[in-house]
Amino acid sequence: MNIPHAGKIGLGLMVLSCILYAGLLLIPFMGLSIKGKATMAGGLILMGEVTFWLGCLIAGKELMTRYRQYLNPVRWFRKGGTKTQEKESNLQRVLL
Repeated sequence: MNIPHAGKIGLGLMVLSCILYAGLLLIPFMGLSIKGKATMAGGLILMGEVTFWLGCLIAGKELMTRYRQYLNPVRWFRKGGTKTQEKESNLQRVLL
């Protein structure tokens, strides 16, 4: 995949935000007080949101549009092809 350097940094920040959100699943098993767990959860959510949106800004509109198409569940199970879909698939082959 030929992604510019800024795009790789942006994607890295978005992956980091997913890791931060996954860290929320570990909080109940930590030996912290209720207040500590609430503080930790709030901090992880805040850092996850900041890193995600910062990654979106750095990655750019074109990269975000391309990856948002991959995550659209309507397109996952679509059968058959129209001219527009064929053009999009050809464009995706060229971009990848």
